[in-house]
Amino acid sequence: MSHYEKTLYSSLFVRTHRLSIIAIDRIQSIEPIENGRYQVVLTSGVRLPISRSSFPELKQRLGW
Repeated sequence: MSHYEKTLYSSLFVRTHRLSIIAIDRIQSIEPIENGRYQVVLTSGVRLPISRSSFPELKQRLGW
């Protein structure tokens, strides 16, 4: 995953979990789940977990 993360345009993609790199323009929403954790909902309806370490960067990239 690290290889792909380095080769993709960082302005278009964000890593949300150790197994997930997603296109920013495909994010529909972010929802809380349990114990202070969140998941991202994509425009396709797919739900993916957001790691606690990735959440601050994701918020910054989305302008929260």
